[in-house]
Amino acid sequence: MDFSYYVFAFFIFVLAAIIVILTKKIKGADSKDNKVIYEKEKKLFKLYQNLEEMILVAEEFIEEAHKEIAADKSNIHSMLEKAEDLYRQAQNEIDNYIIQENKEEKKTTQGDKKKTEPVKNKNNLSKSVQVRLLAKEGQNIEQISKELSMSQGEVALIIGLDR
Repeated sequence: MDFSYYVFAFFIFVLAAIIVILTKKIKGADSKDNKVIYEKEKKLFKLYQNLEEMILVAEEFIEEAHKEIAADKSNIHSMLEKAEDLYRQAQNEIDNYIIQENKEEKKTTQGDKKKTEPVKNKNNLSKSVQVRLLAKEGQNIEQISKELSMSQGEVALIIGLDR
């Protein structure tokens, strides 16, 4: 056997060894990659579980908030109804007061045009009631604001609320 035969056998042996080494490295890298992928999947699953828990907590919070809002809404409606009732009562009292004043004025004057005292001195009424009374007596915004020492904007707002 000749020397070339041994060289060829050695060459084949080296090739086989390289193939075995590369195969082991590839399998080792795959197992490392698999471990890394497995750990990433595990972390992702934990994140997903945490996200689900957070969503459940948020849903519970939203339900509680809805209940509180519904309770507040019903309270606001009842307070609004009470305020509307009080407003109607005040309007009725003002109307009754004006009617009574007109009757008294007709009895006392009977044709005389006697100037009545300003509304602000009568019964210590609030300014908003005084504004309404003067407006119902026919005074304009400018006259009312001068008589009650209020701005025309305030007077206009109070009168506008009645409409």
